[in-house]
Amino acid sequence: MRHRRTEDYKPNPLPAHFSRQELFEENDLVLGVWESTAEPNGVGTLILKGENVLRGIAKGHERGGAFAAIHCKSQMEAMAIRSVFGDGAGLDLGERPHDQCGR
Repeated sequence: MRHRRTEDYKPNPLPAHFSRQELFEENDLVLGVWESTAEPNGVGTLILKGENVLRGIAKGHERGGAFAAIHCKSQMEAMAIRSVFGDGAGLDLGERPHDQCGR
């Protein structure tokens, strides 16, 4: 897991033994990242948790918080993790619009 520093977001270093559930509970924003030959830079991304936080930041209503990234094997794994732990918890993977995946 690698964190980037920004003005408003501070990395939340978690012990290696943290479970995915603990990672989601401890962070306001969680990104899934994976290698992807379909992406121009070779890296696919998906917001697993925190879409509303990012919208609030874009509108100037929020300042940020703790964030983390999870290395995923593929876009499908990222979507599955999101459906279990993140913003998509409880949704059927078949109900997701394709245009939300990996961008």
